[in-house]
Amino acid sequence: KYKITKKLGQGGMGSVYLAQDASLDRLVALKVLSPEIGRDPELVARFVREARAQARLRHPNVTQIYYIGEDQGLHFFAMEFVEGQPLEATLKRGKLPWPSALEYTISAARGLREALQQGFIHRDIKPSNLLVDKDGQVKIAAFGLVKSLKGDVELTREGVILGSPLYMSPEQGRSESVDHRSDIYSLGCA
Repeated sequence: KYKITKKLGQGGMGSVYLAQDASLDRLVALKVLSPEIGRDPELVARFVREARAQARLRHPNVTQIYYIGEDQGLHFFAMEFVEGQPLEATLKRGKLPWPSALEYTISAARGLREALQQGFIHRDIKPSNLLVDKDGQVKIAAFGLVKSLKGDVELTREGVILGSPLYMSPEQGRSESVDHRSDIYSLGCA
């Protein structure tokens, strides 16, 4: 169903590839769980819950999930390919003009508002998880640490510190309970 054309990036749980979706004739980003992690049922379940949580969000400032599957023992999901780059790459080139920084922040905040309205806290907002498309709109990606406020999707255990220390709120860093304010703090740091 998917023809991989190139590797886009690598994270702690696996890799992301650019691929052609043969059935719909469109480009997608495939997030593929590494084979080592794919042997751990708990981590596979977390990967599936990440995709399902993100798939519930339908908003222009959140990357869309199209499909989740397994092929030859590799777990993956297909998501919207954002033609652009992570905000992290933009920031490495220097300071942003304040109008751009403001627009990026507003775009990301709109996506976070939608996540909150659907009962989710992202918990890993950082420049590498904010994708800037070719039109300058920000799309939130990487919902691997998402927390459900409804209690129906438990992705991580309480009392465990997960996230990116440079961007996490103090309460998250102390492994305390977090709410939407933690995402706002992280967005400010980003």
